[in-house]
Amino acid sequence: MAKVIDVGQPVNDAERRAIAVLRDGLPDGYFILHNFEIARQGEFFEVDLAVIAPHAVYLVDVKGTRGQIDVYGPKWHPQGRQPFTSPLLKLRGHARTLKGIITASQPGRRDLEGIYVDGVVLLTAPDAYLNDPDDRDKPSVVTLDKAVPFFRNAARLPSKYAKNITSLYNMIFLALQGTSRPRNEPLQFGSWQVTERLSSTDAYTEYRAVNRFSGKHGGSVLLRLYRADLYLPTAERQAQERRITNAYQALSRLPTHPNLVGAQDFFADEEAGGYILVTEDLSGQALRLHLDKPALALTVDQKLRVAR
Repeated sequence: MAKVIDVGQPVNDAERRAIAVLRDGLPDGYFILHNFEIARQGEFFEVDLAVIAPHAVYLVDVKGTRGQIDVYGPKWHPQGRQPFTSPLLKLRGHARTLKGIITASQPGRRDLEGIYVDGVVLLTAPDAYLNDPDDRDKPSVVTLDKAVPFFRNAARLPSKYAKNITSLYNMIFLALQGTSRPRNEPLQFGSWQVTERLSSTDAYTEYRAVNRFSGKHGGSVLLRLYRADLYLPTAERQAQERRITNAYQALSRLPTHPNLVGAQDFFADEEAGGYILVTEDLSGQALRLHLDKPALALTVDQKLRVAR
């Protein structure tokens, strides 16, 4: 069995299921660290799992998304739900950051350059399937039933990287310990408790959340945490706030319509270091899928109805 190091606590069933499957399926010599944050240029980025394998280090983003997920450009389109930015866009950047942290921890050790650090998305739902016609993200996405052989497969590594890094384990762990901290509780912004992190860009991070007083019975919402400096001088802070509030102001001024996502709230959160935009979490397919997928092609009447 792999050794589990519980830096923080799992926040949902998808993460618990992933940890259990990898713990029981991976052999001795593998380590699983879960639920922690790593410092990056003064900020912290969240890590669901890190799998330390004899041949590589994997940062793993656990997704409980169900059904088919269509990849078009930089967006993931889950079946019947709103699209979100591919989690791999930011995850690959986090992997590069972690590699830099490891190599910088021992500047004289050239062998640390041979460590392969990769970002992987792990889909835990039994019916999850990534439809990626251009293979943009598919090589770095794995379902739970195939996760154990995936993380044991050293053949995925480019030839320039070392195939055995067990002698460097201590330095990898020291580098992680020096820059990480646990996340022990689910994220919470105001009265909204995060149930799932969807994706992240340089400007914001997207989450799915529920009201902590009504729970899942009250339905879910989508949150965007816009990163900002809340301690700028008044004039600069107000200009920054105006730029970020454009989305909320535009949505709040539109009339209610079943085809428009409604804005529910907008507020500053000093602890999170930014502004929170709360919008409806609507079901339904994105228009992009109806335009690009022959099986979902719209009739002329349907196109006219959408245009109107």
